Amino acid sequence: MDVKEAINYLRYGGINMTSAALRSALRKNIIVGLPKENEKGNWFIPESSLRDYILQKTKSPIVGYNLGKEEERGNFRRKLITYDLGRNDFSTFLLQTMLENDYHFLVSNFTNGYNHFYIRYDQGNNIIHLIDDLFFGGTSAINWSTGYFIEDILFKIHGEKDHELTEKTVLLIYTCAERPYGGITYVGYNSASKQFDFGVGRERAKEFINKEFLKRAENNREEGF
Repeated sequence: MDVKEAINYLRYGGINMTSAALRSALRKNIIVGLPKENEKGNWFIPESSLRDYILQKTKSPIVGYNLGKEEERGNFRRKLITYDLGRNDFSTFLLQTMLENDYHFLVSNFTNGYNHFYIRYDQGNNIIHLIDDLFFGGTSAINWSTGYFIEDILFKIHGEKDHELTEKTVLLIYTCAERPYGGITYVGYNSASKQFDFGVGRERAKEFINKEFLKRAENNREEGF
């Protein structure tokens, strides 16, 4: 922050200070800051330094609460994922939920914007369960169901590429359907043709079908997901 921004921040914390008083406090190291090179009289003042100063000067729990809330808002804004709807490049984001092995998967589509998929990862059986409700349009998960798609999900979960694990993993895509198990598309690695294909891994994976996902896929035409 510069001096003007710091004065406003101090005022937010219940402390009124002039620019001259603030510069004096900075020079005396009462408030920690760094003078900007080639900008006489100006400073860079970390928010943390101002917050510590305010907390030293006040005993009000409300002030501390408000400062903490404002800090979290800043952290949220800095971490916010932004996406230009007009971009043509391929981007994916995997965001873990509060539940273990549950994720939101955002994938830029062939038109504009991105698709949202919900994933549950069965690590013990090497199965990725993915719900594609088709509710918002865009590009369906079936059109993304390639080896790269599976590899990208696993890479974002484990933090490293493992081709052997990718080839062992079966992707189950749950989409809207009316016939039994018709709402599931299986994608796995065909060792004979050395490529990923539909239907591969079905016999192994079908005994681990996620009944919750299947029910949601069968109902999502009326309810959405």
